[in-house]
Amino acid sequence: MIAIFGGTAPLIAAAFVGAGHPTYVALYMIVIVAVCLAVYFTLPETGSKTLRATVALKDPEIVEGELTARFRGGLEAVRTMPGGHAWAEVIQKTPEVDRHFAIHDGHLMHLNEADQAAWGQGGSSIITDVTFTGGAGRLRGVVEAYAEQGVTELAVMTSGPDIPGELERYVNALA
Repeated sequence: MIAIFGGTAPLIAAAFVGAGHPTYVALYMIVIVAVCLAVYFTLPETGSKTLRATVALKDPEIVEGELTARFRGGLEAVRTMPGGHAWAEVIQKTPEVDRHFAIHDGHLMHLNEADQAAWGQGGSSIITDVTFTGGAGRLRGVVEAYAEQGVTELAVMTSGPDIPGELERYVNALA
């Protein structure tokens, strides 16, 4: 609500003033406040509740690959991956209600404590299986394999502190 009204308020206020109705600006603001208050007072309070989301996984017959199957098996499946026991040990120290946030702490920016534990216990051995990373030759090979499968677009999500530099290295590697 705030994004809709807040983003359009200057435009509408300028239109009212330009049309010679400056008092309409005040009336418009009163209506905005009334609508926002009505939304505020009708929303349920969730501050003391644990909110959980459920994500529907793709049909197992469509999803292929051993790593994909492992990711779908929860914590026990993670333990079967290189470094998985070390990762799980750190994650299980976090209260379950906060575990999702602990798992994603530093995601795509840096390794969190659990990720570092897994990396140190062999998790680094699967990095090329689960990420788009490597030397120029490997990246070109991956892109060519995707193209042979009919992929026509590739979205690259960079990470770390030097995003422009990383994008430039991708362009140079794939050119």
